[in-house]
Amino acid sequence: MRIIKPLALAMALSMSAAAQADVTLTVPENVNLLVANGEKVELSSGLFSSNNTLVLPNGENQIVFRYEAAFNKAGEEISAVSDTIIAKFTASDSQASFVLPDYKSYRSAEKNISNLKWQLVDQSGNTIAKVEDKLTKEGMQLGRDYVDEAKDYNQAGGKAAIVLAGGAGASTAIALQKTATTNAQSSAGANTAKQVDSGTAEEMLHFWYNRADKATQQRFKDFINQ
Repeated sequence: MRIIKPLALAMALSMSAAAQADVTLTVPENVNLLVANGEKVELSSGLFSSNNTLVLPNGENQIVFRYEAAFNKAGEEISAVSDTIIAKFTASDSQASFVLPDYKSYRSAEKNISNLKWQLVDQSGNTIAKVEDKLTKEGMQLGRDYVDEAKDYNQAGGKAAIVLAGGAGASTAIALQKTATTNAQSSAGANTAKQVDSGTAEEMLHFWYNRADKATQQRFKDFINQ
């Protein structure tokens, strides 16, 4: 069997994963998306749409959000706000959208929103399987750091927990990839260059392999076994 170095496999797998289309999550105005894959969210909005979008990598993803149902009462806007929800789901090469309850009154929203019934669906209307939980914090709720709370939740192994490379999100993986690429290029130009840290290569390998779809994973298994 031909053995390839972990770094070479990690780089090859990262390029293969990058070649795949991503998952585009459409986020309506009444959803406050707080964290995605361990990082604070920056949404982009369309020119002709009030909805925002977030591009996520193929594979398993995790989001943290709240749903806010707004109503007008005597000329004043009031809102019923859900608990903070943390959820994981797996999707590839698709567009995902929220399906949320349309409460007819503030009283109905206030009564039912703590037990929020919601879904994610793809562009064909098919339900995307998810695992959800409530991200809770003891004591006062002001000034919450949802990134840290999600990190602690994942480390504690909650039912909606995911494993992130280095304990961070996609930007960390990209940073690891850039570091490995720079080191690899430097080693090619010098006979005595230091090898890339094996821990970094292993983190990259696990991260990109877990994010690749089943077909990509199988192609790399076949490649290794050649």
